[in-house]
Amino acid sequence: MVSAFPALSAQDPNRAIAWVAFRILWDRAFVEIRTKRNLSYQPDAGLGEAGGYVDHQGFLYATSTDPTTTMRLMYAEALRLSEEPMPARRLAATKEQIVTSYLMETSGIAKQADALADAVLLQGDIREARRFIDRVRAVTNADIAAFGRKYLRNLQTILLGDPASFEATAAGLPDAQ
Repeated sequence: MVSAFPALSAQDPNRAIAWVAFRILWDRAFVEIRTKRNLSYQPDAGLGEAGGYVDHQGFLYATSTDPTTTMRLMYAEALRLSEEPMPARRLAATKEQIVTSYLMETSGIAKQADALADAVLLQGDIREARRFIDRVRAVTNADIAAFGRKYLRNLQTILLGDPASFEATAAGLPDAQ
């Protein structure tokens, strides 16, 4: 099953907030869905991208034999994102994980060229490749809460399997369809 919702474009300077928010949501969903309850092998949350081109869509994803419970937990974690701030040390560690991953992914010459090209083509300024790191480090709990309230709504959920196994109205998110 996957739930999708409109999200930030590549040109939005607040995109770093989305990266941090989705990392937190991914971590929390993994703990609640995989680690504690073993309902899904790899629940996921993030921004929809294909070949480096952003389709302006966020998503929540999981496979499960109990989709109602799994999505209820995923939605609860999405709501928690806007209601419960991360401890300061955990937020700082999450941001540094993102920065480290970004730097590792762009460490080779070809990947640096890709990052610079994406900055020019998708964001209109080559300097955006460097600004991303600064923007990630500047994200606050208030930014994450505002992101959650603004974007984690009007979820469109698709279930592959027996529709009777999923109770959309019981999934726990008022705007879910």
